[in-house]
Amino acid sequence: MSRDKYLILLTNDDGVGAEGLLTLKRHLAELGRVVVVAPYEERSGVSHGLTIHFPLRQVEISRDHYALTGTPADCVLFAVRKLLPRPPDLVVSGINHGPNLGDDILYSGTVAGAREAALHELPAFAVSLVTGRNSNQGFEAAAKFTCTLIQELLPNWVSKGTYLNVNIPAGEPRE
Repeated sequence: MSRDKYLILLTNDDGVGAEGLLTLKRHLAELGRVVVVAPYEERSGVSHGLTIHFPLRQVEISRDHYALTGTPADCVLFAVRKLLPRPPDLVVSGINHGPNLGDDILYSGTVAGAREAALHELPAFAVSLVTGRNSNQGFEAAAKFTCTLIQELLPNWVSKGTYLNVNIPAGEPRE
């Protein structure tokens, strides 16, 4: 695949410098142009909150890598409406540090990032690593698995307004 095949928006709720986000950014770059717009600091558990009473501030960390003083849903809205030259081909939210299972999806900022993309009829993945909260092991394998999943599913995406909540077990997932 050529580097310019896809325009991918990457966000999360663990913050702009989170290891899961940075690892995934590196791997997604093999699929296309990756633009990161993520919360300036950790915003876990903010659900689908939007910032409406305070101005949002954008900080450019590096080329195509931005921090926003808002929630993951704010980050997707800002990128889609203000920053990107066209709608992204895909929005990925993660890799979250810890699972998003069951009722977690109601509170998760990671899942809300993908859900906001789906509201704009963009295909999206929320990706979480099912590991202990204090463990950083597994992000490399999870990022590789995520890219494989994207390559298999994106060309024939199910329907507009759909997002997938993917929880990857620690270790080396194969299928």
